[in-house]
Amino acid sequence: DADAFNNRGMLHLYRGDYKTALSDFDAALAIDSQDSTVIVNRGLALLHDARPADAL
Repeated sequence: DADAFNNRGMLHLYRGDYKTALSDFDAALAIDSQDSTVIVNRGLALLHDARPADAL
């Protein structure tokens, strides 16, 4: 379920584990590629991981 991956990704994001968060957000997007919440959260993880160009 995309929501479960998104929620777990947010936990990793808050803990500073950006690479694991990105993996969860990617899994969520594989289920629902149009989920705008996941897209935004993935962008936040990329920004925190010092990859702003990838966040665009």
